[in-house]
Amino acid sequence: MRFLSICAFLLISVQLHAATSVQMAVGSVKLLPQGAAAWKDVRSGETVRTGDTIQTGAGSFAELSADGSVIRIQPKTTVKLGQNLV
Repeated sequence: MRFLSICAFLLISVQLHAATSVQMAVGSVKLLPQGAAAWKDVRSGETVRTGDTIQTGAGSFAELSADGSVIRIQPKTTVKLGQNLV
């Protein structure tokens, strides 16, 4: 999974801003908002922000949309969103 994250970082750099949202969440997709103590289920259309963490379970994935780009988070992956999306 780390190799995939590194490749995504090298290939895609999208500024994270208020319009960044979860376009699709399939299966077990959780969100840990920055500063929160508990994970919550992610819903399509939900906005994500810098510092949030998204986690996908086995057989699950999420797609984030920002500035016309779509980033897919693969199964069994944890991604912490920084100033650049990935």
